[in-house]
Amino acid sequence: MKIRRSLILSCFLYVFTVISLAAGTKALTPIHNIQGTGMASPIQDQSVDTGGIVTGLTSNGFFLQAADVDADEDPLTSEGIYVYTGSAPVVAVGDEITLTATVSEYYGLTELGSVSNLNVQSSLNALPTPIELDATFPSPDRPYPGTDLERCEGMRVKIENGVICEGNDYHGDVIVAAKAVRPVREPGILYPGETGFPVWDGNPERFQMDPNGLGLADQDIPGGTGILLATGPLTYSFNRYKLLPDMLQLADSTFPEAVRDRNPGELLLATQNMLRFISTNGNYSVRLTKASLLIRTMLKAPDILCLEEVGTETVLQDLADKINADDPTINYSVFFGASGTGDIHNGVMVRDNVQVNTVTEEQVDDTFDVNGSTYTLHDRPPLLVEASATVNGSSQLISVLIIHNRSLNDIDADLDPDPDPDRANFVRTKRQQQAFRISQFMEEYQTNHPLTPFFVAGDFNAFDFTDGYVDVTGQIKGHPDPLGAMMPATDEINPDFTDLVLTSPHSNRYSYVHDGNTQIIDHILASHSARYYVRNVQFAHVNADAPASYVEDENPDTPIGFSDHDGLVAFLDFQPQGVTPSWFAIVPHVDYQPSSGDPSSSFWKTVISITDSETSPSYYHIAALDKEGNTVAETRWLTLMGHNTADWNLNMIPFSTPLSSSDYGRIASMKIESDGSFALAERFKARGIASGLELRTVSADDWTDAEAQLLSEVAYIGHIDESWQWWTGIAHWTNSPGGEITLDFHKYPDTADVDTPIAMDFLDGSTPINKVAYVSQDVTSTEDEEWMKISGVSGCNTMSYQLFGVHEGGSSLGVMSGLNATPANRLATTFYIPMSKDVDWRGIALLNPGDTAATITLDMFVDGSNMAFPSKEGKSQLREIVLTLDSKRKVKGVVGASKTTNLDLSSLVLGLSDSTHFTGILKIVSDVPIVTELVQGDNSWSHNEGITGISAFDTDTKLVIPFISNDTTAPDGFSHTPHNGIFHITNVGSANTSISVTFMDENGNIVASKTLENVAPLFPIEADLSSEDNLDHFTGSIVFESTQPLAGSYVILASDEDSGTLPADGHLQSSMFKMASGM
Repeated sequence: MKIRRSLILSCFLYVFTVISLAAGTKALTPIHNIQGTGMASPIQDQSVDTGGIVTGLTSNGFFLQAADVDADEDPLTSEGIYVYTGSAPVVAVGDEITLTATVSEYYGLTELGSVSNLNVQSSLNALPTPIELDATFPSPDRPYPGTDLERCEGMRVKIENGVICEGNDYHGDVIVAAKAVRPVREPGILYPGETGFPVWDGNPERFQMDPNGLGLADQDIPGGTGILLATGPLTYSFNRYKLLPDMLQLADSTFPEAVRDRNPGELLLATQNMLRFISTNGNYSVRLTKASLLIRTMLKAPDILCLEEVGTETVLQDLADKINADDPTINYSVFFGASGTGDIHNGVMVRDNVQVNTVTEEQVDDTFDVNGSTYTLHDRPPLLVEASATVNGSSQLISVLIIHNRSLNDIDADLDPDPDPDRANFVRTKRQQQAFRISQFMEEYQTNHPLTPFFVAGDFNAFDFTDGYVDVTGQIKGHPDPLGAMMPATDEINPDFTDLVLTSPHSNRYSYVHDGNTQIIDHILASHSARYYVRNVQFAHVNADAPASYVEDENPDTPIGFSDHDGLVAFLDFQPQGVTPSWFAIVPHVDYQPSSGDPSSSFWKTVISITDSETSPSYYHIAALDKEGNTVAETRWLTLMGHNTADWNLNMIPFSTPLSSSDYGRIASMKIESDGSFALAERFKARGIASGLELRTVSADDWTDAEAQLLSEVAYIGHIDESWQWWTGIAHWTNSPGGEITLDFHKYPDTADVDTPIAMDFLDGSTPINKVAYVSQDVTSTEDEEWMKISGVSGCNTMSYQLFGVHEGGSSLGVMSGLNATPANRLATTFYIPMSKDVDWRGIALLNPGDTAATITLDMFVDGSNMAFPSKEGKSQLREIVLTLDSKRKVKGVVGASKTTNLDLSSLVLGLSDSTHFTGILKIVSDVPIVTELVQGDNSWSHNEGITGISAFDTDTKLVIPFISNDTTAPDGFSHTPHNGIFHITNVGSANTSISVTFMDENGNIVASKTLENVAPLFPIEADLSSEDNLDHFTGSIVFESTQPLAGSYVILASDEDSGTLPADGHLQSSMFKMASGM
């Protein structure tokens, strides 16, 4: 093949070559000499003798290309050219010809004209091999080489597995890309952009195709249609390269695509731009019929339908009447926003199961100042609808704000050939001010109506990210795009709204197509009180991909092409019926003590992270309990869509009733149930300190079955430290009414045990759930051998764990760790302890709670090998430590620091160039079941975290991190707090394996993926999110999958402040977890 992927540009003299013919004939100038290496021919306006093979015929010319054997080796020269004849050509495809002609440039197309001496040398010749176009050629990157497709001008090209980016225009042409995935609009200002602001490359890989340019049958082709195969010559017309196919094979199209049918009990909320739906425009009766079809068959007759670009209230009523005439079961009432400065307005239609309480046009009189003048802010003022919907026999409040903001037209007028900077400034300022005022209204409304599901829907005329000039959607939803803008967004909203379009599949996620780029400019935002009642969000693709012939279609039998926007539908489920939970979890300890009437003022805060493990939505119910097991608050059945993550401060959980500060203070634990599998983690945080607990989820028939799996009669805490400034807090959760537990505290070198029976304090002696916190006092030992056995009495089963840390006092200290107690039924003989390079020391505790001595072997692995020596034989100092641990004894050692302990672990790091900072995995094997624990930190006491050892109960071929972030503007739990996340993964199987790593954002979208190839057993891998490519500002979950069992852990680091960056020293809110089983 002639075209090469990488170009080597060098300075060279342009040298003509000639094609020698038979004796007595003229020497011919090769086509590649006519085309040259630049954008225009170097011999323009000259007469040449040339020749080649005819590759395609048009109505007034033909394409001529050199045979493969006559092609040169220069990748910058084309071997093809268009020959203009002015009338039907007299040659045939496959003819080898010679001719005399004049070289010219016709609006950028190099061509031959004034043809004479045309002679056919032979016929039925094989055509030259086409140049293959693919995902890398033409280049998708900037700076785009100007000669990228110029070097193919006039030549035969080939597309396999390409895509139609946009349906036929009025000339029948389509925009295509030589790749399977459609180009999408991305953040930023169009290349070359503006210094200091995000830049969008413009998707330079797009070009045109004229399906009948060489006489193939004319056909309507919708956007999104796959190209199985297309071959033909490449021409240039109206500033675009264009393929004229002589062969075109298309995949079956799924266009048009309606949204799914509603499920019983669902309420449908939709938005649709109606494209100047005015009674005097076009064939009004036909448009009414098409609109009725669109709403009934494609949008599935939404209960609340927000409409933009409607002319009058009469038009809305005509539409409602037409829908009812076409389907008498559908009755709509109409409401219209008559204010504004133009002839198009906002409106809403509601079905008879929705009772509208009020309809108000907001900010009607608002103005803004720009360029020394004052202007009306909203040409189409936002329309607020407050309503009650009847759902499964119950009344449900719902509020919707309908908006239609200023378009993007002229936003870059300062870059026009005739620049108009004042016009550009006007457009940018108006868009920014509209978004700002709307966001202020939204915050005020959700503050005054905290439990009312509140949606904002309409034609935002803005992408789901910054356009580089103004971050409209970021401003409106309260989550500014970190990429910024010339007029940046400000955060006026807390909690943030969710842009529901981001929960839809990537392939379905667009409402508009502009110049072949799919994009979202229509949105539905949900308040925090509304987000978790959304089951699905879908676009009805019936307009944006329509061939242009349908736009003026007089055919009333199809909804295709009624508008230029696709409609968007949200499926809401406020009152689900008959949900049967099958997965359960207990959050055993919640500490949330607001210091004022504002729940967010709590010094201690509890955050839970839930990641749905299903591909389809699941229902969740959360009950918050006090210490006696009474329900303080509970949610209705909430929805998490497939692979979505909820990361909630306690005050952000959407309980069904408002809670006071005292209510929050009463909450001591939570129970979570779902009809789908999920991963769960919990974090406690206060200024400067945090800790994390991994929480088990179990599949069970009911709560009785779940508690039998989650609770145990006996559990062990392997390390308690009350010496120096350390403190230890121990908490228990039990389901046994009137039950009793015994805390059996062990301390050495003393031989006596301290037994502390605690009677559970129930209010009425019959409630089934209880919890108590116990803080050990006056127990100190220089040998650090304290541990505890927790025993239920008379069948009382518990879930226990500990928090321990350093008293802050007057010093700068103040760190905390959290560790689950190890239930007796989860003792193990093999453990894996992660060694992180980002800490200074790692404390290892080993406890033998049994009745016989344990022989324990500790082996350290770095890079999957014996880190000290290639062989242990004949060496006096080994990487392996073997010890005997007597019955009911505990030892503690430290890796990476010189600390006085009763277990020397220094030989584990022998031979390392840096024995403190390294990535490793410590394998611990015992001949009897034991308890292992890890606590790690740094020498400046800026962070401290820990986990129990990873055992076979925790390893799996699929592991999940429910929440991790490196976002400085993360929504939900750690709102607006800088983050970083570190993860550690090890193959603990018996053979090499590949590990797939999938990063999913909070909305379940795959934002990145990679495969770690051929990972050896016990080869530890550690990474932090800030070092991962294309993961800036990532917040979400990570899934690891392999054919071998994996051991995984992760750490969440956050600043101790509500703004700023992660400090190099000082406090960090650090939490460590074992990864959850992938279920």
